[in-house]
Amino acid sequence: MTEREKLLAEIDEFLAPRDMLESTVGRLAVHDGKFVGRLRAGADFRSRTAERVREFIRDYKADEAREAARLTQLVAANHRTKVAA
Repeated sequence: MTEREKLLAEIDEFLAPRDMLESTVGRLAVHDGKFVGRLRAGADFRSRTAERVREFIRDYKADEAREAARLTQLVAANHRTKVAA
């Protein structure tokens, strides 16, 4: 598997469970909404660009996890309040 194929697989895996366009990944990760499309078409990329995409994916997933934990705490607190009332 080439580096391009690996990066595209990571992007596809990231996008699969999310309601997000590949152009959004490119725009948010490397300020280029056409990046992923160009990548699919065979365009070259620098290792630093690939790392920026991977950093974006890691950070996005971490933010999702923090938000999920926060929401879980809010629901639990709300439930405890209702039970105590």
